[in-house]
Amino acid sequence: MDCVSELGAQVDEILPEVQKPSQYMGREYGAVQGRWEDSETRVALAYPDSYGVGMSHLGLQILYRVINGHEEFRAERVFAPLTDMAEKLRSRNLPLFSLESRKPVSEFDFLGITLQSELTYTNVLQLLSLSHIPLRRQSRALSDPFVVVGGPCAFNAEPLAPFADLVALGDGEELIMELLNCFRRWIKERRPGGKEEFYCRAAQIEGIYAPALYDPEYDESGNFSSISCEKGVPSRVKKRVLEDLNRGEFPVRPVIPYADTVHDRGVVELFRGCTRGCRFCLPGMVYRPVRERSADNVCDITRQLVLETGYEEVSLSSLSSTDYSSIGSVVDQLVDTMPLRATSLSLPSLRVDAVSVDVADKVREVRNTGLTVAPEAGSQRLRDVINKGVTQEDFEDALQRAFSAGCDNLKLYFMMGLPTETDADIIAQAEMVDMARRLYSHHRKSQRGLRISVSVALFVPKPHTPFQWEPQLGAEEFQRRVELLRGHLPSGNVKVTWSDPQSALIEAALARGDRRLADVIQSAWEKGAVFDGWSEHFSFQAWREAFDEEDLDPWYYASRTRGENEPFPWEHLDPGVTREFLLSERRRAFKGIPTPDCRWADCSGCGMSCGVTGEHGRVQSSGDEHVP
Repeated sequence: MDCVSELGAQVDEILPEVQKPSQYMGREYGAVQGRWEDSETRVALAYPDSYGVGMSHLGLQILYRVINGHEEFRAERVFAPLTDMAEKLRSRNLPLFSLESRKPVSEFDFLGITLQSELTYTNVLQLLSLSHIPLRRQSRALSDPFVVVGGPCAFNAEPLAPFADLVALGDGEELIMELLNCFRRWIKERRPGGKEEFYCRAAQIEGIYAPALYDPEYDESGNFSSISCEKGVPSRVKKRVLEDLNRGEFPVRPVIPYADTVHDRGVVELFRGCTRGCRFCLPGMVYRPVRERSADNVCDITRQLVLETGYEEVSLSSLSSTDYSSIGSVVDQLVDTMPLRATSLSLPSLRVDAVSVDVADKVREVRNTGLTVAPEAGSQRLRDVINKGVTQEDFEDALQRAFSAGCDNLKLYFMMGLPTETDADIIAQAEMVDMARRLYSHHRKSQRGLRISVSVALFVPKPHTPFQWEPQLGAEEFQRRVELLRGHLPSGNVKVTWSDPQSALIEAALARGDRRLADVIQSAWEKGAVFDGWSEHFSFQAWREAFDEEDLDPWYYASRTRGENEPFPWEHLDPGVTREFLLSERRRAFKGIPTPDCRWADCSGCGMSCGVTGEHGRVQSSGDEHVP
């Protein structure tokens, strides 16, 4: 029996002893088939969270299809095993394996890891350790896989820089293929110059950052001051942009999971990017410009997806789905399409306006899904500060339409601790809930049938946003504001949940951290910190001790107002949006001046070239009348 078969047999012995064994089985419908030996270059695509979370991520499914569309390349999937499975692997000294071939991750050429949240950083180390791959880049041999991280958090990769060989910035469809072809050429030349040479070659690809070729510098007070780079590599690494989504690969036959997932539905991407300009939003800044799929492409993909998978729900996804220029006609076509008569549509990112509710009403003709909206702030003043672009009238009109159409479930998402927030802004959140109850009662003559869920998140300042200079609210003050909100909410069927301020503190520290935090991350992981995004696993004590051991302060990174001229450790990673624009938006925020969406107004001067979408970033409409 060879080593691969032996590993597979040992895994089969473990599965009856762990919870949810189906997430480690592989062999799902849609998974890649074929022999390992038939490919020249192999990529383990890893999501640093559970199978149930990772299999809901569209980006992983897209890259899986892109890579496996070429015979010479092979991509397989890896997820962070739950704690019981991790313990079984360690106790038997078994390596973490891919789902498709059950090959050890250490035998792949690349380990690609998606970074969707800072709270998965310790899971990155867990993946490496379970795979028997040295944690630190400088400790790895030439035979070890290249560890590549990407995703929105990669736009400040510095806290993970010592653990990563390469960082991928921006859209991955074309970028990954150029990287793999670069690797093939290097291999055929018999790996001249070792890994350092490959770093230099890869760094010439637009969107690839090689941390080993860059050195951060700090002043006498311990503040980050600058970053230097070796000759021949760019001082600023520009992100990669896929200009035409219609030409990009899309998984109409995705891998269908055996186990339960966070989102058990098909997903179709309407467009990529957002120019609404919410001043707290990282994806809205780093994924510009807006690029839409054509209406025909969206409808074709959706129909194929339903026929191939049998999903009972399809989500039309983007950062703000009803900003899609042809949303009305697309929903009309899909709702009336034969394969979808037993399939519901969902729109996960609705704005609070009449267009959104009209579209939601059409969607509810198939299945009543309720109304979910994110005003973020309670008062108009604060919504102007954050550039939310939603008025009180929009909110009232949206509720009127939803309740008259039969909606009984309302979910509201708010943030607390936003810059300039006062108690009056908190009370205004409660007043919005009370307004919803009164409007529902007007339509139904009773408030009994209405169920309202209010979710409150603590503001986390993110890099590359206009609020990257701002402090995070402390835990004690956050709790006081939560209690203020609860005290002003009307009694009845209103459920309130709020985020953990301690985990939000760690998220903020890692989001705006520098390379010194790598030691903190490793120390926290060694103390047992894994699955930090899960409340039942998060250990603030582990993180607090890790910061103390490294003589660093999480509040220094999270809760300190930055000076306007202070250099940031992430600014050599270029999302296309300029510091000058972000600073201008910060100043407009403190004056309460909104900035219009440049898709429908004049260019906002963010610095991002948007010639792919037309003059001033306007998407070339396909005839739909939706123009705010």
